[in-house]
Amino acid sequence: VVPELSEEQQEELTTIFQTVLPKGNEYYVQADNLGAAAAPILITQSEFMRRYREMSAMGGGMNFYGEMPPMYNITVNMENPLVERIMAAKGDIKGKEELEAFASGNEILKQVTDLALLANGMLKGKDLSDFIARSAKVVEDAYLK
Repeated sequence: VVPELSEEQQEELTTIFQTVLPKGNEYYVQADNLGAAAAPILITQSEFMRRYREMSAMGGGMNFYGEMPPMYNITVNMENPLVERIMAAKGDIKGKEELEAFASGNEILKQVTDLALLANGMLKGKDLSDFIARSAKVVEDAYLK
């Protein structure tokens, strides 16, 4: 059963996740209930767009699609305990700038987003180095406590 979010809640969810996703791509963020054991975030790409971008890269005369930024669907599993914790931490925060500040400073949000990016081969460069450092810190904190 897909959760019913108000337009405002959907915009807030989109703002939060677009803040921590790599710039230069287009993201369509949607909420779904996939079960508590399922991944917190799933990233998929439209097969149609992926194929047209590949054809334009090979000179298939479809340059329009090649010039468009890559487009990804971000499915947020609202039943995942980590997502529930992120949304509880958000609380009553409203407004684009406040939501962006919240998202930028939330390590759990960044970690689960980076895991989804890593699973799709989309985590590279400095973002990958930051993820590894953050992961090492999480493991160290868990082990030393």
